[in-house]
Amino acid sequence: MENEGDYSENFTVTAYASQGNSAVRAQVVSNGTRIYLDPSECVLNSKDVSMGYRFNVTLRVADVENLCSFQLSMYYNEGMINATRWFEPTWDPEYVFYNEPTVTAEVFRTGNIMLFAGLIENQPLFIRNGKLCIVEFEIVNLPAVSIKYSCPLGINNGDTFLLDTDVNEIPAVKGDGYYEVSSESHSKGFVIGSVAVSLGSGETMNLVIPWDTRDVSAGDYRISAYASVVPGETHVEDNMFSDGVVSLLAHDVVVVDVTPYTHWAYQGLSVNTSVEVENKGSVAENVAVTLYHNITAHQTIGLLNTSVLPGENQTVTFTWNTKGVPYCHNHTITAVASIPIDSNISDNTLSDGGIKVRLLGDVNGDGKVDGKDIALAALCFGSAPGYSRWNPDADVNADGKIDGKDIVKIAINFGLCAF
Repeated sequence: MENEGDYSENFTVTAYASQGNSAVRAQVVSNGTRIYLDPSECVLNSKDVSMGYRFNVTLRVADVENLCSFQLSMYYNEGMINATRWFEPTWDPEYVFYNEPTVTAEVFRTGNIMLFAGLIENQPLFIRNGKLCIVEFEIVNLPAVSIKYSCPLGINNGDTFLLDTDVNEIPAVKGDGYYEVSSESHSKGFVIGSVAVSLGSGETMNLVIPWDTRDVSAGDYRISAYASVVPGETHVEDNMFSDGVVSLLAHDVVVVDVTPYTHWAYQGLSVNTSVEVENKGSVAENVAVTLYHNITAHQTIGLLNTSVLPGENQTVTFTWNTKGVPYCHNHTITAVASIPIDSNISDNTLSDGGIKVRLLGDVNGDGKVDGKDIALAALCFGSAPGYSRWNPDADVNADGKIDGKDIVKIAINFGLCAF
C-alpha cells in the first residue's frame, strides 16, 4: 500500500478471492516433469485494454533433467487474439539455455503457433525449473457490453514436447492456459480479510492478510486487494489491484466398488474380496483401505495401503480367514478409504450385501449337517471341475476335487445345527 496524496489517510484494505471457470483453467498437478504457462490464465477487462493491446505469456518447465531442445505448439481462438511473435529470454538466468548457443525455428498459422529451440552443441543440461520461451499476443476483438470472450491457450498436444540428448521425448504433463476478456465490471469475489490502515503522505506499507481455506472449494482463485475510497480522493482507478492465482488442491478419495469373490463360505475357509478406490482429487494420495465384517458391530478383516494418482482407480484384494467367525450369519462387508485430509468423507465408505458363513459340511445350506449333506457329496464322489457331476459346494476342503476327505469332514460335523 502507498499513500500518494498530500494528507495522512485512514482507510481499509480488503483482500478478495474470485473463482472463475475452473473447469476450463484446471491444471493437472503432477510430481513429475511439467510444461505450463505463466500466467496460467490471462484475465482482462475491456475497460483496461483496447484493440491492439499486447500481452505476454511465458512457457515454463519444471522438474526436468537432460533437456536439450523443446517444441511448443499452442492453439488459440484467432477471432479473439493473435500470436504476433515469440522470443527466447536470453537475458534471463532462468532461461533453460542461458548463455548457450541455440538453433530456432517457427511457424505461424491461423490459430496456432509452433516453434522450436535447441542447443547447437547438443550438450545435456540438468535443469530443474526454468523458462522455455515467451509468446506475445495481440487482442484483435473485444466483446460488447455484458459479453465475455474466452478461449484456451492449448499446449496439451502431441506437437508440444521436450527432447533429451538422444532425441528421445521426455515424458511431461502439459497444462493448458486460459485467456479471457470481459466488458463486465470487475467482480471482487468473496472476502479473505480486511485490515485497517493509517498512512502518512508518501508512506508505504506491506500487509499480510491470511486466508483460511478450510471451507473453500477446490479450484483456481484470483487474488485481489482493494483500498477503500477516502474523502476527496481524485484517483480511484488504482484502488484495486489483481495479481496472481492460488490453486486450492482437492483431497477426495472414493470407494467405488466392493466385490466378494463369493457370497458364502464354510467356516474356517478363506474368502477374497476386492475393493476399488478412486482419487477424485488433484494430488496423489496414499490411501489406507480397511475392510470390515459385522453382525452387530464392525470387526476388522484387514488393512491395506495403496497409492492413487489424481483421476486414477486402484483395486486392492483382501483375504478373510473365517476361522472362528460365527456361522449361519450373513456378514455385511464394508470398505472404508482414509486419507489425512478429505473434502468429502460421505463417499469414503461402501458396503456389499454380505458373505454368509456356513457350518463346515452344510452342503445344502439349510443350517445343519445331516444325511442330506453326506448324500449330496456322495453323488459327486470322484468328480472335479469339468465333470458333469461336479458340485463345488461339496468340495468342503476346497482342494478342487470331491473325495473321501470331504465326506469325512462332513461326517465329523454330522448332527451339528445352528438352531
